[in-house]
Amino acid sequence: MNQKKYRDISRNKTTQNLFPLDEALGKGTLFKNIYVPYKVDPLAPIPGDEKERLLLEMQMYALAVQDIGLYLDVEPNHKEAVEIYHEYLEKLKKANDEYESKYGTLTKTSQYVNGYPWQWDKNNWPWMMEDEYVGL
Repeated sequence: MNQKKYRDISRNKTTQNLFPLDEALGKGTLFKNIYVPYKVDPLAPIPGDEKERLLLEMQMYALAVQDIGLYLDVEPNHKEAVEIYHEYLEKLKKANDEYESKYGTLTKTSQYVNGYPWQWDKNNWPWMMEDEYVGL
């Protein structure tokens, strides 16, 4: 990781140096000044339904939380970055909760895996179509 490039971010207003989340997901980074273009620009994913939209939303927020978390490892006293981190973390939690309440759990640590009998494997996985489910 190039710490100098991360440090340059804090000299400017942080939000001006961030890609919009949908663009950041395709570029693989939230930070404009450390982005190195690929040979081709990836197309932005287009969700086909509400379930896909929520999954995409969670991916965008997770990328933002991860990227800003790495930045904060280098610049832990950057107040605006800490605020942005917590904002995206809260949005990630809300999107995750909305997804799991509608479509089932994504992780074994979900609040929706809380009873007997064990319910972890009772829903389709996110990559499965509705008619592909084969219950135990």
